[in-house]
Amino acid sequence: MIKINPMNTYNIEQYTQKIKPKVVINKITKKQVHDKEKIINKRRTKNKEKITEIDEFIKEANTFLNTRIKNDLEQLISGDMKTILNIYDQYAETFEKLIPKRGVKLEFSFEQKIMNYLLRDIFNYGEIISKGNMAYEIMSILNVNVCPYCNREYTNTIMKGKNKVIRPDFDHYYSKSEYPIFALSLYNLIPSCKICNQKKREKSFHYDINMYPFEEGVEDKKVFTYELPDYKIKIQKEDMEDKYGRFLKNARILNIEEIYDGAHRNVVKNIIQKHKSMNEKIIDVYNQRLGTTISQDENVLKFILGYTSKEEIKNVSLSKLKNDIIDTLFDENIS
Repeated sequence: MIKINPMNTYNIEQYTQKIKPKVVINKITKKQVHDKEKIINKRRTKNKEKITEIDEFIKEANTFLNTRIKNDLEQLISGDMKTILNIYDQYAETFEKLIPKRGVKLEFSFEQKIMNYLLRDIFNYGEIISKGNMAYEIMSILNVNVCPYCNREYTNTIMKGKNKVIRPDFDHYYSKSEYPIFALSLYNLIPSCKICNQKKREKSFHYDINMYPFEEGVEDKKVFTYELPDYKIKIQKEDMEDKYGRFLKNARILNIEEIYDGAHRNVVKNIIQKHKSMNEKIIDVYNQRLGTTISQDENVLKFILGYTSKEEIKNVSLSKLKNDIIDTLFDENIS
């Protein structure tokens, strides 16, 4: 998990100005409620439900949308994670019939399920962001070059003129199916590779439990180690302090250890074998052939092995793995 660079105020304002007009809040009708009832009951073979006091539900839903959502819309779009979670918790307390309390596993009443589907139509990520060039513009604002979840896959956003070439996925830190109110929230959108996004799918991470890449990462912590003779890659699990413990919860959901071990043992092997060859005689031959003046200085040798500065880890694929393995080699003075 690598921390994402903070966004500047101008980019946040630009995002808000583009997204806010596209969020349309109309009065809820009986037909809409009945349509949502059909969607919810479609998969049920028995115990089909419907709202008995539908007029009262519609009245409260419209009050909620027109007095709270409209007033808070700008903050819901551009506010940081603490801000939007505080807004949500106020909703759950004031409109408990409509909004479930936040938790690891949401428990929805039938009325809350109806409201959830109505909010999905309003905060429609697919229509507002996914279509057209909006997602490309947001990715350009965030300027994330490598997936912050895994540090494996590049997440560059590329356009040729007005033509879309490639962009990464957006993971919703709080899933848009469980928390549709956050579907368009800038600070809930995590640029990610397709593998991480697929692994997480509709699961929600939770701010108090999981690592949140807009605020923290594990650049300063040694995460990866290895085992000989097979160069098996492991994630260190001994340290369970709050920050690292939150990272480990993310890593388990995303299968980071399994993916790294299954795909990148050759990277570890190459680093170790290259390190073994770097004795003084080899360095002298290297300098003679290339006309360089490389010494046995530790920082120079680390650089040759592929070491990346902490500031550049977010921009270089697999740099966290390489750095951790190289640090281990020099810490233990393995030759």
